[in-house]
Amino acid sequence: MKRLASVHGGAHSERLSLKRPVCADYVAATVHLLRLPETDLSQFDGVIIPEGLNQRKLDAAAPQLTQYLDQGGALFLFGDQPTEWLPGVRWTFAIAGQPDPDNLRIVSPDHSFHSAFTPADFYHQHGFFEPPQGADVLMTKKNGDVVLYVDEVSTGGRLMVTSLDLMHHVDGFFSNPVSTRFFDRFLPWVVEEYL
Repeated sequence: MKRLASVHGGAHSERLSLKRPVCADYVAATVHLLRLPETDLSQFDGVIIPEGLNQRKLDAAAPQLTQYLDQGGALFLFGDQPTEWLPGVRWTFAIAGQPDPDNLRIVSPDHSFHSAFTPADFYHQHGFFEPPQGADVLMTKKNGDVVLYVDEVSTGGRLMVTSLDLMHHVDGFFSNPVSTRFFDRFLPWVVEEYL
């Protein structure tokens, strides 16, 4: 089976999310952001980078993660990205607002992501992205703002980028059933179908 890791910053919502039963089956390791520099990422087929991590630490880890991508690794990047810390990642702030699946449009309908998820599985998005030319856009808002894409052109690996929060809304104070359902289905989809 493919090996998936998740970076975390120690936040309560991350710790609760990573204790969910699905993680025992699909997350081979959790790596605290402070331990990332000493972690050999080549042992993993994919690495999740959840929303809300310390941006200075992520900026410092950019060379390591870019090297991982260039060696054929896969990164799954969630939430707001206030700096252009990875190749091709350009994010613009926009107020998340109330979740509205009717405001989302599927692009590239043949991508395996769409066989597992629909716009109703996206609780809300933090801003939008300007993907690099050649990236595979998977979901936009009605106005064309990109909220999910896959970049296999900027590095030698695969970078899935979405402004959707992954862990902040799964368990804890801001939890909701949509995010929990997405999280519990995302991990098996990544390991069994995508990596």
